[in-house]
Amino acid sequence: MENVMSINQRRLIAIYFYNPRFLKNLKRFGEVFYISRKLKYALMYVDESDLDKILSQIQKLHFVREVEKSYRPDIEMNFADRIGKFNFEEDDRENQKVELQLKINE
Repeated sequence: MENVMSINQRRLIAIYFYNPRFLKNLKRFGEVFYISRKLKYALMYVDESDLDKILSQIQKLHFVREVEKSYRPDIEMNFADRIGKFNFEEDDRENQKVELQLKINE
């Protein structure tokens, strides 16, 4: 028998609160890994499959001001394809023309 461990996809959410007194209640929704009592926010990871349900439940709590989810998983992080699409030579030529015009006007 093989022990197979599956990895759940998680999403970071930021929770802004009024009073840090009730933050223990957040532990039942996911893993709270940072709390800023001075700036009044907490960061926690929740399962991606339960994200919408958990967001609505947390928003209903009386001490919560605002809940925001992280958009990093939705952003494409492969920038190598994007670099080749820009033509830097044309931009450089335009900059050189502007510099020449400034020198002539002086």
